[in-house]
Amino acid sequence: MNNVKPAERERLPAGKAGSPVRGGIIMVVDDEPSIGQVLTRFLAGHNYETVSFTNGKEALTHEG
Repeated sequence: MNNVKPAERERLPAGKAGSPVRGGIIMVVDDEPSIGQVLTRFLAGHNYETVSFTNGKEALTHEG
């Protein structure tokens, strides 16, 4: 995979081992808003959606 150029990586089919295609939804829970924001931006850069919360209780009672 290290020998594959970035433009070629984008053409790899999803689900193949080593494929850079990612996705899904990740719950981010952190009581420090700035940490949550950094993590959310990082994950978005890797094609993940996030749902963010500032405490565990709020996250566990979330309906969605």
